[in-house]
Amino acid sequence: MRLKTSTPPTTTTYTPSASLTAPVAQTPTTISVTPVASSVRRQKKSRRRWSLARLALWIVGLMPLVALGLTLKKPVALVLAEQRLLPEKFFPAPSGALSNGFMISPDGHWLVQRTLSEKLMPRGNYQIWNNQTQVFDTETGKQKALISNMTGISYRIGINADGSQILTAESGDYKKEERRLLWRSATDGNVLKTVLYPGTDSEVVFSRDNQTLLAAEAHRVVLRSTQTGTLETALTIPKVLGKKKTTGRATQLALSPNKEWITARVLLENKAWDQEGARIVLWRRGESSPRWSVPVQDGNSANTIAVADEGTVLATVAKIIPTADYHFNDNDFQGVICLEAATGKERWFFPKSQTKNGIMATLALDLMHQWAAVRYSDRVIEVRNLRTGALITEIDTRQKVSNNGVYGERLRFSSDGMKLYDRQNEGIGVWSLAGLK
Repeated sequence: MRLKTSTPPTTTTYTPSASLTAPVAQTPTTISVTPVASSVRRQKKSRRRWSLARLALWIVGLMPLVALGLTLKKPVALVLAEQRLLPEKFFPAPSGALSNGFMISPDGHWLVQRTLSEKLMPRGNYQIWNNQTQVFDTETGKQKALISNMTGISYRIGINADGSQILTAESGDYKKEERRLLWRSATDGNVLKTVLYPGTDSEVVFSRDNQTLLAAEAHRVVLRSTQTGTLETALTIPKVLGKKKTTGRATQLALSPNKEWITARVLLENKAWDQEGARIVLWRRGESSPRWSVPVQDGNSANTIAVADEGTVLATVAKIIPTADYHFNDNDFQGVICLEAATGKERWFFPKSQTKNGIMATLALDLMHQWAAVRYSDRVIEVRNLRTGALITEIDTRQKVSNNGVYGERLRFSSDGMKLYDRQNEGIGVWSLAGLK
C-alpha cells in the first residue's frame, strides 16, 4: 500500500516482551519517528534509574563512615581544645600540697613557689600548716631546690636576682604588733637574716627588686627596706576622705614597678551594707597628701588593685553609682575599673561577664605592651588593653585558682610581656602570649 504525505506515520505498540530496538515500518522507504523517540526516553530513564541506584549504593556504603566520623567528632574536638589549653610550662607543687604564692626574680630566671600541705602538723595544743618552698629555673622548668618545714605562714614570698636567697614576710609577735622578714638560703632554707618591723596587718607587698616592703601600720602606709627594716617613706592615712571618717586601716595595697606610686583601699567608719565602705586612695612617694580618692564598696571579695608607673590604677570593685536615695547594688556593678592617674576619673569600666563563673579575683599589668590581665576565680583569664579596656584575648585555663594564701601573688606577666604566670591549685602555669598585639 502506498502512503500519502498527509497520512500520519505508523507507530508500533510495545508489549512487555517487545524488543528494545526501534521497530522498522513495513514500507522499506519510510521510517516511523515516534518509536525512536520513545526508545530514547526509555533508555534515558533506564540510565537515570541506574545512576540513582549507584548513588543509593554510595550513600549506603558511606553511612558507616559518616556515623564513625560523627562519633569521633566530639572526642577529637575535645582533644584539640585541650591541646590549645595546655600551658607552655607548668611548675608543679609537691604531691599533696597546694600552691600558696609565688614570685619571679628581677631577671626572670628564677621562680620561687610557696606551698601548704593538706596535712596539718601538730605543735603543742594546736596544729600548723606544713610549709614547703620550691625554687625553679624558669628556662628549663627544672626544680633547683625544695625546702621543707619552714615555720610560720608566709604572707608574701620573693627571691633575689641570682636565685640564691628567698625572702618571706611572716607572722611575728602579735602582742607587740610586730612582723618579721626572713632572708633564707635558697639551697637549704637556713635563715640568713631576720628583720623585725612594726605592723598591724599581715598584708604586705614586695617591690619587683625585692628590696622594698610596702606595709600598713596604724593610720599610715609605709615603705621599708627589706634588708634592714629601715623606714624609707611614711604616708599618713587621712582621718576624713570624701566627707566621711576613716578607720585608719588600709588593705589591698599596691606598689608601682618603679616604686613611685602607692595605692590602697582605706576603710571608712559607719558604713552600711548598701553604701560606700571604703575609698581607693592614690599617693605619690614623697608627697604628704593623697592625690585623690574614689568611693568603692566594702564587703565584696573582688577587690584587687594594681598601679602602673605613671599612677594609673586598675581595680576589681563593686562600682559605686548612687541613685537619688543613695542606693546601689554590688552585684549589678561588679567589674574592673581603670582610673586616670592625674584626676582619679574613670577611664573605662567593664562589668563582670555573665557567661563566666566566679569573682574577678586578681590583676596583673604589663606596662611594655599596655596590657592588663584579670582572672576569674573559676578558670578564665582575660587580657585587655590598659588604655581602652578592649579585650585582646581570653585564656581558658581549665583550672581553679587556689583559695589558700590570699595574700600571695596569683597572676603576673613576664618581664618581656610574652608570658603570663598563673597560680593554680597544683602549681604555676605559664601561658604564651606570643603573636598578640
